[in-house]
Amino acid sequence: MKNLMIYGTKYGFTTECMNQLIARLEGETTLINIKTDRVPSLAGYDKVILGGSVYMGTVQKEIKEYAASHTAELSAKKVGLFLCCGLAENFQAYLTNSFPALLLSNAGAKEVFGGVLNTGKMGFLDKMITSMMKKATEKENKPLPRPLPENITRFAEIMNG
Repeated sequence: MKNLMIYGTKYGFTTECMNQLIARLEGETTLINIKTDRVPSLAGYDKVILGGSVYMGTVQKEIKEYAASHTAELSAKKVGLFLCCGLAENFQAYLTNSFPALLLSNAGAKEVFGGVLNTGKMGFLDKMITSMMKKATEKENKPLPRPLPENITRFAEIMNG
């Protein structure tokens, strides 16, 4: 069983999630950061996992474009889609904004892996947006974004099944 994981990350949380997922997946896994690595042909893979982090309501443009241009190929595989985001309650809307409808309907696993607000790695604009988000979250008495490792485990179980 060969797995291909294609992901995008901005500050590294998604990479952490991918490492946790690799540890839970059965079979050989190839990990591709779409921003730095060349995506291989899907022909040699049984399962494909695709996703990334959400900014401004959608996944990275490279992931979105890859999914749109390879929908037919991806639909012929066992596919899992994931997103890392701070507002897990918006997961369904983010999925719809990020992936083609056909791919969404064919995906065997769809999951949110949570998020973190690590301002130490952020640029000025992202720090400002994050600060506003924290204030709004506190004002509404909502919890701050957090990792959801139980969702990574559930996702792996579905992909392994």
